[in-house]
Amino acid sequence: EDITNVILGLNLSHNSSAALLDDSGKVSMAIEEERLSRIKNHIGIPLQAIQEVLKISDYKDNPELIDKYLGIDEDSSDDE
Repeated sequence: EDITNVILGLNLSHNSSAALLDDSGKVSMAIEEERLSRIKNHIGIPLQAIQEVLKISDYKDNPELIDKYLGIDEDSSDDE
């Protein structure tokens, strides 16, 4: 199986998580940080979740194939 470029998606707010999307935009895997940290409703950078999706997907040894990083922070708003 050929390894192609992917997008690493991050949710940095309530229930932070990491996901890998293939080049068509389909989610290939995702995990919430609280599953690994055991901290309910974990908020912040999901470091363990990032490591886990990269490890499971074999991108840990090929980080140059991560084409884009997409961050979502639900706590930010444009209401001023």
